[in-house]
Amino acid sequence: MPSPVRRRVPRPVLTGAGLLAVTALTAPAAIAAPQPVIGGQLDWTSVNVYGPAGQTPQNRTWVGYVTNSPSPATPRGTATPSGWAWGDTVLPTSPRGADVTVTWSFPAIGGTYDPETGTGTVRLAGTLTFTSAPPPDGHGFTVSIEDPVVELDGTSTARLYATGLASPGTTRYTRAAPVFTLDRSAATTTADDQGTVRISGLVPAVAQTGYVFPGTDGAAPSGYPAGAGPDRTPNTFGGFALQVVTPRAGATGAGGPTGAGGATGATGAVGPQGPVGPAGATGAPGPAGPAGRDGVVRTVTLRGARAPFGRTAAAVELRRASGAIIGTGVVRGRRLTVVTPVGTRLVGAWTLRRTTRAIRTARSAAVRIG
Repeated sequence: MPSPVRRRVPRPVLTGAGLLAVTALTAPAAIAAPQPVIGGQLDWTSVNVYGPAGQTPQNRTWVGYVTNSPSPATPRGTATPSGWAWGDTVLPTSPRGADVTVTWSFPAIGGTYDPETGTGTVRLAGTLTFTSAPPPDGHGFTVSIEDPVVELDGTSTARLYATGLASPGTTRYTRAAPVFTLDRSAATTTADDQGTVRISGLVPAVAQTGYVFPGTDGAAPSGYPAGAGPDRTPNTFGGFALQVVTPRAGATGAGGPTGAGGATGATGAVGPQGPVGPAGATGAPGPAGPAGRDGVVRTVTLRGARAPFGRTAAAVELRRASGAIIGTGVVRGRRLTVVTPVGTRLVGAWTLRRTTRAIRTARSAAVRIG
């Protein structure tokens, strides 16, 4: 608060000093609010390994088990992304070992996220299917993760819900219960000024015994009971990283009016100053800025004879010539499926920038739409 402003007050006989307190008020902070999710993706990474029994640490993962094939008594299965999901198709003949990782990705297609509180619900699309051949060639099961949803409630534990086929593959499960709990206690969160937040290091554990994955009946230490995952090194079910894109936040509302100044203190006797008057009340906060626009999923065909990144599906950001991110999606050949704010006109020159970390070819390509 600045120093009080003092002035002389005339009196009929004697002169004294008066005091006027002036209070400076600061503008209130904007009120946090959930923003629509207009892009992003969920990356699921795992080690493809299934070591021998009795090994310490126990190098056995779920995908390593599904695709294991040293003898006819093993699953001899596959892990295959489909629909909007993309990533590694893992076969019994694929590379294996403690240093071999595989990754599958699901694009974000909706939901809400509050960057201030770290809470929200992110809807994703795509299917990942784990299949083992019928006996005697395999163990005869199918498990699928379809159109997952990640729920963030601000605590140290997030949850992943989905629909799909539960082991052994004869019945379907719903989002009535989570597939995994996701431990956030060691996760890292980064954000940029374009509205993108990335949460890395989410540690999965089976949420409910026998709901999706084969579970134990309590009589034998087999299957994947609730809590399974972090009990092995590397984690049985790998790890997750969630990227969320929201519109830039609206402007902060204007500050409320300055409160009235306090009353002037009583005039003292000749010499000493009077006391400082009380400060005025704080003004009411101004309204919050407007929320960003809702997102919409659109599919367009890129002009030109060449596909920008070949015929393999690639996760991309759609950018204007200024570099501003307008949306995110997936491009296959010259077919682009992208989530953009409602009302965005997809015509003219644009830039597609790939978001996958390991890229051996060009990361960006100039394209035309319309």
